[in-house]
Amino acid sequence: MPLDRFWANEVLSYNAKLLYDESTWNGPHNFFNKIVVTRSNIEFLEDLGFWWQARTLASHLNKFLKEFTGPLKDPIPLRGERIPQ
Repeated sequence: MPLDRFWANEVLSYNAKLLYDESTWNGPHNFFNKIVVTRSNIEFLEDLGFWWQARTLASHLNKFLKEFTGPLKDPIPLRGERIPQ
């Protein structure tokens, strides 16, 4: 399987479904597992040069977190970005 944009879009689609599908990983500890898996895939996509998919997935992750924590003051920065102070 070549690592092309179609593959990267499948990774993006899988993670978006993982975050929002309540029939998967329902336990309270699995909330954190979803975050860990998604952050790992964001970094993986960044490392392979699929910046658009990584950014879109980071946006989905921030939206997912807002559902549980309310509005975040600052979005979660991607690797290499400065954290606003």
